[in-house]
Amino acid sequence: MSYEYELLALAIFLYLYDAMVLLYANEAILSCDSHHVWHASTGWNGFIVAGRRVCLLNPLTMYRPCVRLCWNLYAPERADADQSWSEDVPKLRSAAPFTVTAAVALFLLLPLGLFTRLGAHLVLGSVALLYGSILLALLFLRWRCSFRARTGLGFAGLIFECLACPPFGVNLIRRVALTIQVKEPLLLAAARLLPACEWDALRAHCVATLEQELWRLEESSPRRKAIEEQRARLDAWIRQR
Repeated sequence: MSYEYELLALAIFLYLYDAMVLLYANEAILSCDSHHVWHASTGWNGFIVAGRRVCLLNPLTMYRPCVRLCWNLYAPERADADQSWSEDVPKLRSAAPFTVTAAVALFLLLPLGLFTRLGAHLVLGSVALLYGSILLALLFLRWRCSFRARTGLGFAGLIFECLACPPFGVNLIRRVALTIQVKEPLLLAAARLLPACEWDALRAHCVATLEQELWRLEESSPRRKAIEEQRARLDAWIRQR
């Protein structure tokens, strides 16, 4: 296999690796699309790594910001958490033109230059477009989106990561969004943001998680009562908007 194929395969592997998230049983990913509609991802139940589910984010929607949220298996959720994150996170999508351009340069134009007669000129142009788009996306997020997840040396480190490994730069919006710490519990945020069908599916997933936890616990475990009460609350949950 020639180095061109190896280079492209490595770029695809690194991009998919960076689009993968490991989730604990009480975690899920909420992502916001271009129509400001929220979606939930809970990962693959049958694919466990180090006790966590593997969640592969859609490789074709690198422009959707997404955040990790968690919920309490043993107690009611508190409703006093800050909800402003759901207005701030979608602002990261404003850098989408740059990251999409970087994706086109990396996965379309660069292979065309490597595997066709278009040759070196297209390769050089693709590389310049790729790195220029990533750098503009970084500067745009820093300037326009009040990006505070990393400051100082942390932001310099992010610049180095994205320029040293361009597939990480293509995934920049999700990479940045996933560093945001959301205090609002998953169930309250999901009931507030998700469409009805997705909320019902997420609630069913949470009920199944509680049932699995009950199956693991011994009959004498003090946690059984708390989990059973939480399951009853989920079964009777009334959707609030």
